[in-house]
Amino acid sequence: MGQQKYSSQRTRTQHTYEFFKERQNDPAWRDDFLRIQAIRRRNRLLKIGLSFLLLLAILIIFKVNQTSITTLISHKTNQTVNQLNNKSAAATPASSTTANNQQTSTSTVITNYARYRAYSGNYENSTGSYSLNFAAGTLTAKQQLFHFDKVILHPDGRLIINVHENSDYTGGQTLYLSILFAPANKKFSEIGKLTPRLLIPLILRLTVSA
Repeated sequence: MGQQKYSSQRTRTQHTYEFFKERQNDPAWRDDFLRIQAIRRRNRLLKIGLSFLLLLAILIIFKVNQTSITTLISHKTNQTVNQLNNKSAAATPASSTTANNQQTSTSTVITNYARYRAYSGNYENSTGSYSLNFAAGTLTAKQQLFHFDKVILHPDGRLIINVHENSDYTGGQTLYLSILFAPANKKFSEIGKLTPRLLIPLILRLTVSA
């Protein structure tokens, strides 16, 4: 593409900027050179301003989209938590208070999680894969890290593990889970009575016989 040309007010003909620049010290062409130089300076400033406005618009659009995505994720997470709470309320018997009192008298709270570190590892069920670390007192589920609150040992050998997690995914709210950890060959009919906070359909079972 050829160089841009500018009209001379003196000759009414068009020439390139280089043509006028070479004659800038010639009194006959001096006014044309200064006028064209001012035009070029104004055009450069205009291009810089337009580029800045375009960049600002792109940043605003990106920020709005990012906020919308974060709000959508938080809304979906809150819906999931509410659904789980509703299921918990429906599954808990009317006599849960009496059952919990009986459980307290026959169960043991474990404070030294490390005594069960032999059971640390990865487990799977119908909801996904989970990693238990008894030495550290943590549960990793779907890239979310939960910390043990309380581990309850029942006389029949099953463990109830209460965990919590603070995350931006839950809108800054604390998410609580209760996990039934039991041998693979054992079945329990009163799981709902064993979860003092929230009944979650998450059952991690050992892959060895009891």
